[in-house]
Amino acid sequence: MLENLSSGKTIYGVNTGFGRLSQIKIEKQDQSKLQLNLVRSHSAGIGKYLDAGIVRIIMALKVLNYSHGYSGVHPDTVNQLVKFINNEVLPAVPEKGSVGASGDLAQLAHIASSLIGEGKIIRGKKVVTSKNVLNKLKIKPLKLRQKDGISLVNGTQYSTALAIKSLSNSLQILDAADAIGSLSVESSLSSRDTFKPIIHKLKKHKGQIVSAKNIWAMTEGSEIVNSHKDCDVVQDPYSFRCIPHIHGACRDAVRQSSEIINAEINSVSDNPVILGKSKVGFSGHFHAEHIAITLDHMAIAVAEIGAISERRIHYFMKGAEGRFNPFLAKNPGLESGYMLAHVTASALVSENKTLAHPASVDSIPTSGGQEDLVSMAPWSGLKLLKIQENVFTILAIELLIAGAAFKLNSKGLKPAYGTGMLLKEIKDVVLYNEGDRELNTEINKLKDIIVYRKIFKKLKGVIDPEEKRKIIGALFVEIFEGESKKFTDVAWLAQGTIYPDIIESAGTESAGAAKKIKSHHNVGGLPDKLALKLLEPVKSLFKDEVRQLGLELGLRKDLVNRHPFPGPGLGIRVIGEVTSEKVAILQKADEILLELLKTQIIGKGDVSKGLAMEDNIGKSWYEATAQAFCVFLPLKTVGVKGDDRSYDWVIAIRIVNSTDFMTANSARLPFELIELISSEIINKVSDVSRVVLDISNKPPATIEWE
Repeated sequence: MLENLSSGKTIYGVNTGFGRLSQIKIEKQDQSKLQLNLVRSHSAGIGKYLDAGIVRIIMALKVLNYSHGYSGVHPDTVNQLVKFINNEVLPAVPEKGSVGASGDLAQLAHIASSLIGEGKIIRGKKVVTSKNVLNKLKIKPLKLRQKDGISLVNGTQYSTALAIKSLSNSLQILDAADAIGSLSVESSLSSRDTFKPIIHKLKKHKGQIVSAKNIWAMTEGSEIVNSHKDCDVVQDPYSFRCIPHIHGACRDAVRQSSEIINAEINSVSDNPVILGKSKVGFSGHFHAEHIAITLDHMAIAVAEIGAISERRIHYFMKGAEGRFNPFLAKNPGLESGYMLAHVTASALVSENKTLAHPASVDSIPTSGGQEDLVSMAPWSGLKLLKIQENVFTILAIELLIAGAAFKLNSKGLKPAYGTGMLLKEIKDVVLYNEGDRELNTEINKLKDIIVYRKIFKKLKGVIDPEEKRKIIGALFVEIFEGESKKFTDVAWLAQGTIYPDIIESAGTESAGAAKKIKSHHNVGGLPDKLALKLLEPVKSLFKDEVRQLGLELGLRKDLVNRHPFPGPGLGIRVIGEVTSEKVAILQKADEILLELLKTQIIGKGDVSKGLAMEDNIGKSWYEATAQAFCVFLPLKTVGVKGDDRSYDWVIAIRIVNSTDFMTANSARLPFELIELISSEIINKVSDVSRVVLDISNKPPATIEWE
């Protein structure tokens, strides 16, 4: 198509030079070389390499951009990106060297360079040549056609990837700020009444209403709050009284940012664009001004979260007669308390003030003046990530100090349920009874609690599956109890308890003399404090009956027949200690297994071999089996990947057939399919060296590995 379009026509970047060199015509025999030269010349980024997650997002965004059909690239280009993503091939991409003008040129060029076998690839902790990796994986280097090079380096994908990462961080910061701010409110003996939802409905800002509701719920039931409800203090400092107004404004800024980011994700950012068989369009879609301003908007909002947090810290530091000693020291003068923790927070807040200056108001012309007003979006994103890192630390310091204020000031009174959960989370981390001490270790640990999901902290060192079930179940109940307090007009809870859960838990008289096999958090009723009536419509049904009921009710077939159903969760399928890294590996392996079962179709030959029933001909193996999943085994074995020795984890695959799920037989699959599953997992999940097949029946084994 491009050949037809370019016949006798001038098309920028196809038969012309680039930027200010666009007036120079390129002859047909040199047009492929033009694309290659573009990728080589623009691979000029510097600095540390981007995190793997951001690189994955960039490549995925590229594929999404091409899916709109306006880019005019060869299908091989898209396929190469997909191969890289599926095989965990991560180009080494320097973080600096782009102004967000004619696309994120440098970073995208480094990715393009890897696609053609000339760049560098990150494998584990090593940086190796793309050519070497592609040879080992038997992936051919991409051959660039007429418009492939300019399309690969054109676009806002790097800036948008930074925006996606920053948006995720911002949402996490906002929730953490509300929770930690609630503890500060309670520990400072501030008034709770100012957070009544009815008050905040008078202002029509959604973010303010949400933050007020969060703090109201977090502080409900506090004996400390009740102890001073009749005091004379009615006007607390702004940093306490105005949390909903300030946090809320930041929430709204992030929400507005998310809308723009979503629009950019789903936009075409090429230039030129192919509009049809005979039309080429020229524009500045590569310009990242929307993203730059949006990132700057979020930077201001996130920096403000850090600023108000520091003000609350300062309140505790100055001391208050009858409430706190200066710096929350037990023996002021002899001890300095948390004086320098506050100094650290102050330093980070000051740094954020500088970093929050909008990058988008700056511009430096490039390309000989052709690109005369640039967006600076990449720098907007990079400095926002720095701001967010600082704010996570500031919030950790506030959590440390608010916890200390509670410890010193509670006088045996119980905290609210919500803030109590937070205090439980940190009680084994902070050494409040030891007076002056090095605080950096505690600050970093608290930061980890804020940044990372608490489930992995609670499961650290736990190996016994029954204990893991109890921890996961208890945490579920804790979170549910906390969330349920946000709703005041709910009388019933519908719960999906099924009969096997009851039998295995020996949870009711109907289980007879059955022995307890494993616990289920949903068996045994609800905690009294929830004050809800329980509805369990399928508790007398087995899994196959639940599935049949779902189909009769018109639920989607893929939902009703999904694997596993309801099935063992990831925490139970990681044998031994559960970590975020192990769960991530298991998720990748699971995805590969299930996708292959969905795409491999049963034929007549499978029936003749006794591997499947005749009525399953034409169905996928996913449809024809009852339950399938992967299990992470807590052992490493030696393997060989390419020419390299590996020492990585083992994944087990478990595929069964069953009617009622109380008994089960190992499913008989074609050996070729099993071999394919094994090969795909080993090749695509970099931390796995071996795959094994579980062929044990239930009983004596359970369907799950426990």
